[in-house]
Amino acid sequence: MFKIKKNNIRFWKYHKEVYNLYHQLIDSFYNNRNIEQGEKMAAYMKDNFSFLEIQKNNRVQLQKEFIKQAKKDKNIDWDFVFMLWDLPAG
Repeated sequence: MFKIKKNNIRFWKYHKEVYNLYHQLIDSFYNNRNIEQGEKMAAYMKDNFSFLEIQKNNRVQLQKEFIKQAKKDKNIDWDFVFMLWDLPAG
């Protein structure tokens, strides 16, 4: 399970519904990660990056609701994107 620290993100201004959608997306990714495969991929990349290693078909299902909502908003939340890049895989 992941924890979002207040000092790591700037999207607290968004209403609770959007935050919950973000939280659900990240939670579902962490709950469905393949730790063993992620470690192998990290080793292959000379431990420069960490990976959740979620297969594409599974990832598409996990992000379906989030993508649907994001398309409605027609807006990219760059704070959220950068926050995702900063999250650890493990």
